[in-house]
Amino acid sequence: MTELAALPVVGVCGYSGSGKTTLLVHLVPLLRRQGLSVLVVKHDAHGLEVDRPGKDTALLFAAGAEVLARDAVQSFARGHVGDDTSLASLVSRASAWHDVILVEGHKDVALPVKIWLRRTANDAPPSSVGRPALDLGRDENRLEQAERLVVAHLAATQRRLPLLGGIVLGGAPTPARGARSGRPGVRAPGLRAEQRRLRFGLTAAVRALAPLVERVLLLGDGAGGRSQPGLARLPTVSGHAGPVAAVLAALRWQPRARWLLLDCASPLASTAALRCLLAAARPGRWAILARAGADAPVAPFPCLLDGRLADPLEELGGLDALATHVRAQIVVVPVGRPHRVRTNSR
Repeated sequence: MTELAALPVVGVCGYSGSGKTTLLVHLVPLLRRQGLSVLVVKHDAHGLEVDRPGKDTALLFAAGAEVLARDAVQSFARGHVGDDTSLASLVSRASAWHDVILVEGHKDVALPVKIWLRRTANDAPPSSVGRPALDLGRDENRLEQAERLVVAHLAATQRRLPLLGGIVLGGAPTPARGARSGRPGVRAPGLRAEQRRLRFGLTAAVRALAPLVERVLLLGDGAGGRSQPGLARLPTVSGHAGPVAAVLAALRWQPRARWLLLDCASPLASTAALRCLLAAARPGRWAILARAGADAPVAPFPCLLDGRLADPLEELGGLDALATHVRAQIVVVPVGRPHRVRTNSR
């Protein structure tokens, strides 16, 4: 139960003939219309028949291979039972690509939420099932109650995910001590202004982000982190550069989390804007992106990203491409005042 408790899993249980498959056939389209990706895990106590003997895929499977067959509209994976094919292991891996996992059968497995379906009024759930969240007879509105339960469970599962904050440090690294204005003992005015801008922007970003998240981390190889010595910095992901490397570092470090990300320069980096992103979050939305107006371009920061976006982001190769992702939502957020730094210091 410990492994499955944090995952978006709902079991549909009942004796043979209780209507499990019928309920799922009608429930899945309702969830799909809400933008959710649905996986159904089916238990068959009588053994699986998934391929005709003599077909190429059957021959390859019999030879010991794991088989992935696909055509233009579907794919099918067939694997051998092994040490890592427990229900908890399979569901945990599948949750990286699906918003909700519906388990048909497996009534004796300790799932976080179960729906029990009765064939007759006397079909009470056995003690091995535990206390189901719903115990439904045939004369009840099973579909409506099941949909409401699944959606509520997904929302609760999302709320339990850690909400972490990351500040992407961009720009060139701080120049070495020897960078001078040309006069002995005097630093270049432009360098001083840039250093103050970075410090001011980072401080403002921390103040905007810290009240909303469990922890704030610094991301990227850019300058400015020295003004916040109490914040840890994640190393960037090799093979990538710029903000993508910084964001991937966060998503890879904690994939089972939601990340509220911003940089130090965006005029959208305010507490009000961040609250807009959080208010738009719901199951099925892995990226909440911001723009200043209905006709304004989508900004890379701030954004709210699901940790499962690491692989898609690496394939897309850039933060801008996230706006086209099927799991992305774009919201209009308020524009804050730009950071202003005085340059005439002595």
